[in-house]
Amino acid sequence: MRISDDQLSGAGDVALLEARLQAHYGMQFALCVSNATTALLAIALALELAGDEFVTTPYTWGGTIAPWLILGNQPVFADIEGQTLGLDAESARGAITPGTAAILAVDVHGVPSDTASLRRLADHYGIPYIADAAQSLGAFRGGAPASSLADAVVVSFGPGKSSLLNSIEYEVGKRSLPLVPVYLSAGEVKSLNSVGKFLFNLLTKISSHPDIAGAGVQPPSEERCCENMPMAYSQFAKDLADKIPGRRVLALLDNFQSLIEAASDARDHNPSFTSGIAGLLNIIYANGNPRARILWVFAGHRTLTEYRSLLPGADLWGTLRELSIDFLDRQSVKEIITEPLRQSSLVVPEETVSLAYRQTAGHPEIVQKVAELMLFAAVREKRWILTPADVDAAVRNLALFTDDSFAIAWYPEGELSDDQAHLMVDLIKKAPVGGRIDPSKLVAPKALTDKDKAALDDLKARRILDESQDGTVGVRAYVLDLWLHKMLRDVRHREPDSPAIFVDVANLTAGRGSATLNDLQTTAGEGLAGCFALKTVLSSIEAYVYKLTPIPVAAQWVVNYPERCPAVMECNAKGYRIANIPEYLWKKSQVSKGADDTVLQETINEVQSQSPNVKHFILVTGDKDYRVKVENLLKSGKHVHIVSRAGALGNPDTKHSYDYLAKRYPERFTVKRLEELLEEEVRRPSSDRRGAANVL
Repeated sequence: MRISDDQLSGAGDVALLEARLQAHYGMQFALCVSNATTALLAIALALELAGDEFVTTPYTWGGTIAPWLILGNQPVFADIEGQTLGLDAESARGAITPGTAAILAVDVHGVPSDTASLRRLADHYGIPYIADAAQSLGAFRGGAPASSLADAVVVSFGPGKSSLLNSIEYEVGKRSLPLVPVYLSAGEVKSLNSVGKFLFNLLTKISSHPDIAGAGVQPPSEERCCENMPMAYSQFAKDLADKIPGRRVLALLDNFQSLIEAASDARDHNPSFTSGIAGLLNIIYANGNPRARILWVFAGHRTLTEYRSLLPGADLWGTLRELSIDFLDRQSVKEIITEPLRQSSLVVPEETVSLAYRQTAGHPEIVQKVAELMLFAAVREKRWILTPADVDAAVRNLALFTDDSFAIAWYPEGELSDDQAHLMVDLIKKAPVGGRIDPSKLVAPKALTDKDKAALDDLKARRILDESQDGTVGVRAYVLDLWLHKMLRDVRHREPDSPAIFVDVANLTAGRGSATLNDLQTTAGEGLAGCFALKTVLSSIEAYVYKLTPIPVAAQWVVNYPERCPAVMECNAKGYRIANIPEYLWKKSQVSKGADDTVLQETINEVQSQSPNVKHFILVTGDKDYRVKVENLLKSGKHVHIVSRAGALGNPDTKHSYDYLAKRYPERFTVKRLEELLEEEVRRPSSDRRGAANVL
């Protein structure tokens, strides 16, 4: 991807982002830098802090205070609030001395600190109040953006910065529901060796809430939690029922994926830890009833299908449901678009709001993204009005020209039945974008069955489709319709014996991630011997797949590693879907290799379970780490074809691994040198090459 001069000079999209942040926080200035740590260093330099004391929180990331320590400043730690885990204003007051030069507060896990109290404290002593709000961008407290009362706010877009659960907490208070919302995080579980300790920490955090602590509710001891988790949980729930009978706890557990990933990671070396986490989930399940004193909401970055795969057998999976999307009405859409612009001169006509509502169907996340894209366009073009044309351009950009995964929750492909998947593919092929169709024509020449009608009713209930008064159906929102036409147009769900291609980019490009492959063992090449463009390489692989089976490819996947490298982008341009490496695997890859292999193997698992019609699995890799996965595929009756650089297959360990499989499954397992395919590609007439590409 080319970096423009505007981006390098802080203009273009960077300037648009700064304008957006400036308006959001109501600040006089906004400046983008490389990361939050650099921003904190810049602030300290601007305030001429050197050799001074500053009051801060002990519960933070080391990068928060490191830049201030470099300048010789001395931290004075105050206590944190039990509810927010942010700096406690009263404790900070006691830590201030005549040598205190600043207050440095930190928002943790998306929960805003008490910015109003910290502001009053800083004003009283006449010292600057700085906020590290890197984890709370998008969160609000008291109707204002998190930490917006600070003299300077540092924000970030890195992982672990979600405010969804904070929004739920806000709604509970707004509606005066008889609930005590308590924010919890599973992020610490990977540093623990006891699930009982984790339960103890959760119950301790719940009991520290002012409304619960004030009623005299005490958590069970750590020893009790470790010895008998079911009894500890039940006794705590009974104590809640006795002392706050009119209210229930709403436990908002963030980073849920960390809990399940920890269970999966420990399966081989610490199976008791894995079974302990499954046991904890079963305890929550067993205590789930209309009179339960603790209600749970789990938030994580994986799908329900992935959770079941990582930790099979937990009773909770049978009843756990994903929260349905709370679609907005027109007035709410208007507020999302116009509220951030109150202090600006930008005009938003009613026609613009109406079109945004129609084209997004009020999907909250998409409305927000469309609003941001429209604002960026207006600022870039120095216009004072957002027009319906801006809506259309933003929607098309979001649906067609980005790799944004906005529609995955709206259209959860892995959770739809085969009947629903077939109906959706047929609808996309038979109706244009924005078009509608009689349901009977979806299955013609067959008649519409009760099973088909039930599948359509469920798609309408999910708000994927809607039905007009004349009985025709269509995709509910224009933005989703565009996205589905891009994603499903070439899908052939009903084709038996389909192939699927999976590319290990790091292995294929020898770790370089470049769009050109060098040092291949061929006499031919493009410009130089042994040198081929990745585009040519992919074409040769697709031609080979066509020889295996002329049936169209059902799935093409590539792992985003090296992250957003030219090779990944080239694959994406050729229609390959991108699988991203989750945060926990990125961290793991810093000490051991194989994060991309793990993700690609999980992707293979998903295709195998969700697309039983796929018979041929083509793995473009020479890595021996896939041997177990390959053997499992072969045992299930699938055909597996390895395509690899000769250099990778030359490794004795790899050669031995795949030689064993070739002898055991001679009719369903093949290994092909990439160089051999490229030489065949060069020898083939150009007309044949075009034909194969068109078929695929």
